[in-house]
Parts: sequence; C-alpha cells; structure tokens
Amino acid sequence: MVQRCIKSKGSELSGTPLVRRGTNADLDEVERLRRLWVAEDNTYGLTTTSPIQPSSWPEGLLLVAGAGTPLIGFVLAALHERASDAVGHGGRYAEVDELYVAPEHRRSGVGGALLDSLVREAEAQGISEFRVFSAARDQHGIMRFYERHGFTPWGVQFFR
Repeated sequence: MVQRCIKSKGSELSGTPLVRRGTNADLDEVERLRRLWVAEDNTYGLTTTSPIQPSSWPEGLLLVAGAGTPLIGFVLAALHERASDAVGHGGRYAEVDELYVAPEHRRSGVGGALLDSLVREAEAQGISEFRVFSAARDQHGIMRFYERHGFTPWGVQFFR
C-alpha cells in the first residue's frame, strides 16, 4: 500500500493510506467520481465510456485516493506494447486514461500524489515510458500539471 502525507483543506492527513491500489470494492466509488467528472463538462467532447470492469484494468494501474468512503480521486492507466515510434523505443508503456480529483480536494496535492504513485507502480513493473492525452478545457493548467510531474508535450492538435 502506498502511504502519503499531504495537506487537504488545511488539515494534515498523516499516516492515512491516501493513495492505494484500487480493488473491486472501489469500483462503485470510482464510477461515482467518473459521473462527477462528466457532469463538470470540463473536457472537449470526451466522456467516460462504459463502467470499469475488473477485467478491463491491469492490476496495480487503478489507484484511488481517500481514507475510506467516499473516495476523493482516482487514476486509471492501461499498459500497451508497441513498436518504436517518434517518442519511444518500443516495448511497454503506460497510458493515463483517466485522472480525476473531486473539486473540493483539488489544489491540495491529491492529483499529483495519484500521478506520482502511478508512475512508481508502473516503474516497479519495468515500465519507464508514459503517455497521456487530454482534451481539458483548461489546456494551460493541465499542461502545467503534467510538466510539474516530468511529462513533456509532444505534438499539438487544434480545432475550430
């Protein structure tokens, strides 16, 4: 279990298992958070798809944040195999599919703790390359977030 100590809403959650691997028992809470994300309408045209099934996520790549219920955030990533391309050298990589933190817990370090824990979990499985696609309306904010956590932009897509 990943242990984190961060500040949330002015109080310290010391010793609390804030970020941990998700389990089947967490799926209802993750779905609740996914519905909150869709209701916020903060992405261009992207929404969650069908409910997450235990067989649809690799073990260790669903991480949740919160001490008990309700959960306050989650990150879901998939493992892929690929040939060499413009940004990689072939082999396995992790793609961040969804990362969400409930609005009242944002800007408290929860999102960063989720992402950093995901990177550590994947690296423990021999993965050193990571990708994320975002259609967030706050493009500058999302870029700053991922850059703070070691990600580098690759490519640009515009629409009108």
